[in-house]
Amino acid sequence: RGDQGHFENEETNYNPSKIMFLNISNPTVLRDFNPPVRRRETTANYSIDILSIGSIHSIKRAETQMKTWGSHVSRRHFWLATEFDDPDPTCHTSMTAEDLKDICHTCRKLGVKYWTEKNAVNDLTMNFHNLFAQEQWLNKKKNPTGWLCAQKRFVTALSKLMAMYREAKDVFGVDLPDYLIFGDDDTYVNLEMFEEELLRNPQEEVKQKNLTLQDELSMVYPTQNTPVVWAGCRVRRPTSLLHDTIPFGGFGVMFSKAAIERMIQPLYCNDTSTGFEWEACEHWTPAYQNFSIGEFEHFRPGMSVSDLMGNYTKNVSPFCLHSDWAVGYFVNYFNISRHVVPTGHLHPDKAENDKIYWYNDQMGDVKQARLHAWHDGSELYKQEEGNCRKIHRRCDEKSGLCHQMDEHRMKSVHQKVTNLFPTKYRYLQ
Repeated sequence: RGDQGHFENEETNYNPSKIMFLNISNPTVLRDFNPPVRRRETTANYSIDILSIGSIHSIKRAETQMKTWGSHVSRRHFWLATEFDDPDPTCHTSMTAEDLKDICHTCRKLGVKYWTEKNAVNDLTMNFHNLFAQEQWLNKKKNPTGWLCAQKRFVTALSKLMAMYREAKDVFGVDLPDYLIFGDDDTYVNLEMFEEELLRNPQEEVKQKNLTLQDELSMVYPTQNTPVVWAGCRVRRPTSLLHDTIPFGGFGVMFSKAAIERMIQPLYCNDTSTGFEWEACEHWTPAYQNFSIGEFEHFRPGMSVSDLMGNYTKNVSPFCLHSDWAVGYFVNYFNISRHVVPTGHLHPDKAENDKIYWYNDQMGDVKQARLHAWHDGSELYKQEEGNCRKIHRRCDEKSGLCHQMDEHRMKSVHQKVTNLFPTKYRYLQ
């Protein structure tokens, strides 16, 4: 096992055993609690931050995440968002069963009226309207109102962390992480596999082939310097109805450094806009208005995509989106990630009409096809495939990531992973 002492020195207050509570954090935390610059043999060449969306009632679960897969030497900061990060921190105690009923009625049964008032009736929002959680489905959950309140938490927590990244970078010169992993507090990620496949191997390929950033755009697994967002499990709509993909949040969403840079870049959407800013602002031109959730009225010049995402979520009431839909929307429609690349050649034994493995190849003319699946073929469409199958007892040391992991199962799987890579994980008290 690694020794956490290797990660501390007199020049820093960094402590890898410390959970950073998002609601009491600010950009100075990133400055004052950054890891030491000096590297040793047991430290990492890469930095990965983790944002876990949990609850004040299950902090132990997040602590287990931090001490198991979050103990990898590449992990920099571990952030936890709870009810205190909700736009209304009292939502989980103040929302009544009648409130829940009213929200479901507005978003599901009166969905057309709701989106009409936002001047956003289109194929996408009609899909949201038809799929919004029904009251009967919610009432089967252990905490129905808590689940509904948490839909905003995912989005506003991500927005707040992105704002902290921007200020820490601009004011204090703090580097962005190579990757940000964002998921539930019952998510397990094999960080050694993640680092190998999405950081070490791409860097080695670029070095060996002397590839440029332009070349990387066509790599299945580019380096962190390419804007790419991965879903541990990608949910796909029927292409006959709608070209849209969303992440299944419980399996994690991964933002590369370059994707984070796009999330935090100020947008002015004027005649001088170029590059990524022009691409993002193009979404509001008439040609693309068939895909809108009414967010433009919440935009102010100088906002970033993450600012807009947070401002929209805080101010829309009721919030007629599931959190996964909102994250997928801003990633896909504001070009946060590069376009998907052909991956069918990775599966020569699969027929070309098998859209699980050939979907990316068929999306060349679909501008918003930008969410990638790690690993390829990890999709939830008619059935679970790839990573999407890795829940609870199906999870093992060879899994890339898993969902619905209780503390016992998380520790059990992690022990097997640690046995394979004893020097890559720290022992955290």
